Order: sequence, then structure tokens, then C-alpha cells
Amino acid sequence: MGVKPVVRNIFSKNALVLAGITIFLLAAAYFIGLNVNVGNGFLALPRQVDGMIMALFASPFVVGLNIVYISVRLKSKHVLIGYLLLTVVASGVACGAAFAINKLSSNAHDRKTAENTRLQNDYVNDTIAPIILKEYPNAQF
Repeated sequence: MGVKPVVRNIFSKNALVLAGITIFLLAAAYFIGLNVNVGNGFLALPRQVDGMIMALFASPFVVGLNIVYISVRLKSKHVLIGYLLLTVVASGVACGAAFAINKLSSNAHDRKTAENTRLQNDYVNDTIAPIILKEYPNAQF
């Protein structure tokens, strides 16, 4: 048995379909967690964290049920290996994309905050500062 049949068995249609279903269900759990209003309780977390927690809670059930389905119904170790590889790779890509998006939005927020601070300092220096410095020459802003 050569390399191509093994790779073809590992990345079979069944493994692709089950990995797609897994990613879809985990994405649905993430979006449900993202849109659930949990209020300002003891753990007032950002909405993205709530979504990740929901997906994290759902993942053992979704992956476990698919592993049981592959083991009992399909009885193929190649499909199981392919499913696990595809699930890990797709989850890694999704986590990397979420991290990159979060980092970009954080950087944009930091730039906006710095610009607002600069504008406020310019306003104070242009309006109030000359008046105060006239009365109190040693004042610092």
C-alpha cells in the first residue's frame, strides 16, 4: 500500500464532512455565546470571552460524538485520523484568526485613545494653559 491511498483514506469525504460539521457546530456555539446577554454578574467578561467559553464547553461533546460515530458506525481508523487532523488544523486556523482580529482591534483602540489624549492636551495647552501660566509661572501640565 503506497502513500497516496493512505492519504486518500485519511482525507476522505467522510473525514471532510465530519470536520466541517464540527467546525460549523463550534462556530454556532461561539456565536450563541457571543450573543447571550449574561449581565454584569460576578464574572463580567467581554462578549468574545463568553463566546470562546461556550465553544470550549461544546467542543468535547461535539468532537466526542463524532469520534464515537466514526468508531462505531464507520469503523475506520484512517477516517478517525483524518478527522482529528482536520479538526486540529481548522481549530488552529480559527484561533489564530481570532487572535489576529483581537490584536488589530486592540491596536486600533490604542491609536484612537492616544489621538483623543493628544487632542485633549492640545486643547488645554491652547486655551487654559496660557491663562494659568500667566498667574502661576511654575505650573506644570
